[in-house]
Amino acid sequence: MNISVGTYNQVDLDDIAEFLLSVKSGKSEQPAEEICSTRNQLRQTFSEKPIRFVIARNKGMLLGCLALLIKHPVTVEIMPHHLWQDGYPLVRPGYDATTITTKLIEAAARWAGQGKYECIELGVEPSDGQDELGTLKTWYESLGFHVRQENVNLMCKLTAQTIPELAVPKGFRLRPITDVDSDDVFRCYHASFSRGHSPFFFDQSERERRAYFETFGVTYGMDEETSLALMKEERVAGFSYTMPWATSYHYVDWLGIHPAYRRRGLGRFLLRYIMKKAIDQGRESAFLSCGLQNLPARALYRQLGWEEIGQDIRYALKVHSQ
Repeated sequence: MNISVGTYNQVDLDDIAEFLLSVKSGKSEQPAEEICSTRNQLRQTFSEKPIRFVIARNKGMLLGCLALLIKHPVTVEIMPHHLWQDGYPLVRPGYDATTITTKLIEAAARWAGQGKYECIELGVEPSDGQDELGTLKTWYESLGFHVRQENVNLMCKLTAQTIPELAVPKGFRLRPITDVDSDDVFRCYHASFSRGHSPFFFDQSERERRAYFETFGVTYGMDEETSLALMKEERVAGFSYTMPWATSYHYVDWLGIHPAYRRRGLGRFLLRYIMKKAIDQGRESAFLSCGLQNLPARALYRQLGWEEIGQDIRYALKVHSQ
């Protein structure tokens, strides 16, 4: 079996399109028009993204594939589920999934180590509930991954919300986060999550934390009206990073309050402010993820009309530089 790692421009998109259709349908023969359509979708999805394809072949036949998204100079991610089938390494039906997936992961780790990356991430968001989560947990741990964080996903139907105009708490002011020194925001971010309930934060190296912070709003875009710094004089007391999702949705990527300013209702205010602005923009729904263990935050979200709609697991494979 031959394993190769290539950029978007180095792979045969028709070959990958045929493979993806075979995985999805379980059939060996694929109509030419469906191959063409899938190839065009691949071009639209991947042409502008920093990715690498890891491909397993035997006698020329593509047997397995995964796509790596370069998130920043420290971490790569096995392509998220909303961009790449279900987000998992894929194997052609009828072949040994364990052997092929293991070789794909090993090759991805070697490539990442040579590039001085520290970690390969993988997000799993199954559709079949707890039983599938348990099965996938066993599967990925057998491949060397560990659970980095378990999340609860929440949705708020903004069209069902009525939020009045909100006054900024006395003594504080809001500024666009792009107008605030990033080092000041990072200090607030670091203090917020180092005192919080985020296994994800504690599992990262300091280099990875900084690199991860610097990609906020870069990889998937930023909504400037609701990506904010809550200021107490010249100090960042809280912050939010949000992004538009399609045309009707809003995603709250990160929200944190510095420990020195907690228990003053600032988190509640900031989230309600984001919701109000999203409503004013004509957004129909908003989404966010919260750590499973973060019971205070989950309680706050439910009080403000958010509904828990599912869970996901984020895995990490530590990479040794080569």
